[in-house]
Amino acid sequence: MDLYRKKKAILENLMKNMILKIIISVLLIIVTACQLPEIKDITPPLVFIVFPYNNSVISDSTFVRVETTDESEITSVILYLDNIIVGQSSGRNPEFGVDVSGFADNQVHVFTATAQDADNNRGLSPQNFVTIANTPDIVPPEVTLVNPLNGQIVKDSVLVVAKATDDRLVKEVAFFLNGDSVSTQAIYPYEYLLDVRGFSDSIRYNIFAKAFDAANNFTITPPIAVTLFPDSFDDVPPTIVLLFPLAGSTVTGTVNVTVDVFDNVMVSRVEFYVDGDLMFVDTSPPWRYVWDTAPWADGGQHTLYFKALDSSDNVGTLGPVSYTVQ
Repeated sequence: MDLYRKKKAILENLMKNMILKIIISVLLIIVTACQLPEIKDITPPLVFIVFPYNNSVISDSTFVRVETTDESEITSVILYLDNIIVGQSSGRNPEFGVDVSGFADNQVHVFTATAQDADNNRGLSPQNFVTIANTPDIVPPEVTLVNPLNGQIVKDSVLVVAKATDDRLVKEVAFFLNGDSVSTQAIYPYEYLLDVRGFSDSIRYNIFAKAFDAANNFTITPPIAVTLFPDSFDDVPPTIVLLFPLAGSTVTGTVNVTVDVFDNVMVSRVEFYVDGDLMFVDTSPPWRYVWDTAPWADGGQHTLYFKALDSSDNVGTLGPVSYTVQ
């Protein structure tokens, strides 16, 4: 009888374990088959009015550029002027043409923008204050090319820099190479890195800039010419110009000895000598040596000598230049 009870108890435990395993397996199948809901996006888009700038002057009609940032798709961007809807679009970075003729002249008005993403989160931009002028904008902007210099020889790349101003508002500056538009910059500083690798050597290229204001008045700079120097040959040494201190002057304490160096390709280093001894090597501009004059004899005459080397190891020198240490 006891043996029968033991066998029965063993069978019951086996059945319980089997049923438990079946239940666990079914639950795992259900959990695997069911997709957990995605975490809902609750972060609103970031919205900025990048044009016109805050505290700028506009007239008649202008365009407004809005930029947004969000992980989801931007479904709607609404532009307001004094809380009145003046434009509506979709996409991340829309531009709106806005007629402001119906708004009061010589008063400050406020642009704002909202952006809504695919999860219905809505973001609000900071306020951009503008003044509406009572006369049309007929004055074109002023623009000049700051870099490179006319006739400059360049290699690999050159940073093209323009300075643009307007009596009201500069909209953008476009850069041209041999008459072809290569870049448009809408935000200061107006600059463009021109990569000339792959261009033909020893050829002159013309660069000019064209600046537009909010009313699409424009001004074009006179073209400047740059020449690409061949990689294969360079026998032109750098040129050194002493900036500080002036030759023949009296120096004391710690002196920032500063030179400017020019080369047709690239300056690699500048060496500074005092009384013929190498004291410092500078490998990047500004080319400067901090000279502590304390170890040199008081009231004595001492000399500085400068040596500049370019990427082809051509050497340019300046000096010796005499100074009185006091």
